[in-house]
Amino acid sequence: MKLSPFLLSSVISTGVVATSAISAPGAPSKSSKQVVGRGSQPVSGRHVCPKCRKLYAPSFRFCEVDGAALLTPPKAPMGLSALSGKSSEVILTWKAVPNAATVIERKRSTGAYQAVGKAVPGADAFTDRTAPLGERVIYRVRAVNSIGGSPYSSEAESLAVPPAPGVPEALVASALPGARIALSWRVAKGPGSFEIQRRNGTLFETVGTTSDGRFTDAGLAPETAYAYRIRAVNPGGNSDFTSEVGVTSLVAAPASPQNLLAQGISQSQIRLEWTDLATNEEQVLVERKEPQGAFAQVAELEDGLTTYVDHALKPGVKYIYRMRTANKGGFSNYTAEQVVETIPDGPASEEREPADRTLTVRAVPSRALLAPGEVVPVEFQFRYPTSSGDQSGQMQERWYAFVTPDGKELMRAANVIGTPGELPANGSWSWKDRPMLPGDVAKKARERGFNAVMLRQSYRGKRADGTVMVWSTTITMELKPAK
Repeated sequence: MKLSPFLLSSVISTGVVATSAISAPGAPSKSSKQVVGRGSQPVSGRHVCPKCRKLYAPSFRFCEVDGAALLTPPKAPMGLSALSGKSSEVILTWKAVPNAATVIERKRSTGAYQAVGKAVPGADAFTDRTAPLGERVIYRVRAVNSIGGSPYSSEAESLAVPPAPGVPEALVASALPGARIALSWRVAKGPGSFEIQRRNGTLFETVGTTSDGRFTDAGLAPETAYAYRIRAVNPGGNSDFTSEVGVTSLVAAPASPQNLLAQGISQSQIRLEWTDLATNEEQVLVERKEPQGAFAQVAELEDGLTTYVDHALKPGVKYIYRMRTANKGGFSNYTAEQVVETIPDGPASEEREPADRTLTVRAVPSRALLAPGEVVPVEFQFRYPTSSGDQSGQMQERWYAFVTPDGKELMRAANVIGTPGELPANGSWSWKDRPMLPGDVAKKARERGFNAVMLRQSYRGKRADGTVMVWSTTITMELKPAK
């Protein structure tokens, strides 16, 4: 369309507003204000002539100069949808806006939008191959052309699905104290979590999930057989289950000792006595500390013992004791603590232990080769100092224990309290004994890889003047080969 040269409006390159008074024949009506200009950059929300690049208000549809149809900003795309594709892809579709490209933006469930791609004019689909795996994401799009951009479309949400995970490998089950089972495995290809199933009988049941290669199943019945299997799980699907593995939970922890009593019996010894209520203990553990120190284990005794004498202590010192039992299933609770003091040293004490006392073992070799149930004939010769006055007295106690060569106590006999013999005033006393090698002691020693046990014996006597004397000796018993 050719316009009249009598156009009354001024063409102002700086974009000022002018009024059109007369229209050329055939031109669109121009009874309202217009915005004109020759700026090279499009102005959003304004219409532009594709030929002369003049800008007009949105009410104009044709150029005042050459009658060309004005370009307009695009409308918002409609019908946006997001569909999860294979692996980590998300496929977006919408209704294309004519003569406009499409900008695609994405955000996580929280956070700001970011541009992830641009589709060419006429395109109505886009595949996002960078979506975060296994996470919900939100999309929006808008159309753009040389004039500007449209409003945004409505939002569409999708989940980028990862590939299905591989089967976990090398499943191992181990029994732990406290009726627990520890599981571990090697994580196979593909992200995800793990479903743990347990069977105690015929049917499996899910007992937990975890995101790494470890899991501990607690609260189980003691000494019970279980089977486990696991599989990997993620939004892309589930792996097959592993082969099942079997394991038996450990025995229940033993009961705690009761009625612990402690008594100082010399300047260097304290005797402990207790009631054994456990039926399944494997060790009896004795711990000791001084008032300002920390507890430390001083003895590991065999099950069934109810007495223990602690040696090599300092005279006149307070000690604190506690005990607990143990087995493969764990530890019992501790007993109540017992505070006890050894007999003091020095002139203020009625009781004192002379240094020049001796004990000689006669009529037996230092090593005796024995079978279970055999005895060792032995004679003990006790010697002690004499002085003027009545030095007679009583042998008050004797006790013995069987110990492995590495110091682990296998059995301790109950203390014998009474009058095994009189201590004459001449400073010498003999005592004949026939200690026997118990069969269970020999068995326990062999189970620990030893072919010998040591018999430790101690005697305690007291003279009329109050002097306390303690003698100790050790006999090694070699075990005859088992038949």
